[in-house]
Amino acid sequence: MNVKRYFARTAREAMDRVRTELGADAVVLRNRPVAGGVEIFALAEGELPGEDDAVPAPTPTAGAEPPMSTVRFENYVRERQRRRLETSPERAVPPEAQGEAQDLQSLLAELREMRGALSDQLESMMWFEGVRRRPAQSRMLRRLLEAGFSPLLSRTLVNHLPADFGPEEAESWLREALVRNLRIDSPEHTIFDAGGTFALLGPTGVGKTTTAAKIAAQFALKHGAQAVGLITADVYRIGAQDQLRTFGRLLGVPVQVAYDVSTLADFLQMHMSKKLVLIDTAGMAQRDERVGELLAALSSAQVRKVLVVNAASQADAIDESIEAYQGRGAAGVVLSKVDEAVRLGGALDCLIRHRLTLQGVANGQRVPEDWHRPEPRMLVERALASDAGTAMASFAFEEAELAMLVSAGARTSAAGAREPQRV
Repeated sequence: MNVKRYFARTAREAMDRVRTELGADAVVLRNRPVAGGVEIFALAEGELPGEDDAVPAPTPTAGAEPPMSTVRFENYVRERQRRRLETSPERAVPPEAQGEAQDLQSLLAELREMRGALSDQLESMMWFEGVRRRPAQSRMLRRLLEAGFSPLLSRTLVNHLPADFGPEEAESWLREALVRNLRIDSPEHTIFDAGGTFALLGPTGVGKTTTAAKIAAQFALKHGAQAVGLITADVYRIGAQDQLRTFGRLLGVPVQVAYDVSTLADFLQMHMSKKLVLIDTAGMAQRDERVGELLAALSSAQVRKVLVVNAASQADAIDESIEAYQGRGAAGVVLSKVDEAVRLGGALDCLIRHRLTLQGVANGQRVPEDWHRPEPRMLVERALASDAGTAMASFAFEEAELAMLVSAGARTSAAGAREPQRV
């Protein structure tokens, strides 16, 4: 049995070397953290001994932690099946045996999946142990998670932090990294300033109607009320049309109600001469089947979609909204209700991971005073503020809980979640 030793700085690098040299089905006999990195003992799948062969135990090292060893059950099952086939005479396979073989294949598939999950979890635990020994990285990880950032983005940022940085250098580096990854078109203007036809999309209650009124009011102050057109397609929510009509009367802008696709097309044609046309759409839960119908109705090339995101929502709910409303294909995102967000990290995290362009920020009910151009540095400062990053006692993380969150983030990354393009 040819057992090989692999050493690398991280568990991921060591496992990559094992898979490169021994293949994806290589058997890991032992792994442990050592000075300067991680040590793994492994052998190729075909060299696994049978049930009658003895596996020599590796010589223990003084002061070393007890090794974690495992022999995969699926390899044992394969070996037993191979021996049975070699020793038994050929005969027709009865249907019962075929069923057993299918069950065996299903069992092996489940074992492979379990092996992958355990491997990811072990790697994350070893990674977290390494971070815990570095004060700057450990402090950064805790700050990000308690501020509402996802384990995936937090781990990515910690991995890119220069190893020789102290706490103050790490703090400055973190803020700059988040600012660089928070996309905006321009610090001087947004897409609304140039005019066009825009549909505001998003679930119920995110503030689409108020946001439309704020954008329309600021544009009307610069270009006049005659340059603005307002259309509401919210025919489901009671009082929704009245709310926008009230804003319209205050601005001196009439509001049209589009009850169907053909009516919407007629109103768009009627407003061809307007510099800015805003469509306030019906709020629907991200899992509502009618979301697809709404997107199809707004598929006209002249209509640009803008997703309104409630900054106070949980990050997983924002993720679902982005997927349901096809946020990655939108012209941008408006971050609403920033004043109501206890922790802003989750919303910024979603914008960074999905690589969306922030087009505006709303932080109150006043029209139009509470509408602002996006300022990434201000938002990052707010997200990392001491009162936001320091969770209440009920929501503070213990170290074991931090390790579990990081492990969950690793599984999300393996499932195909998007990481930021640059750090």
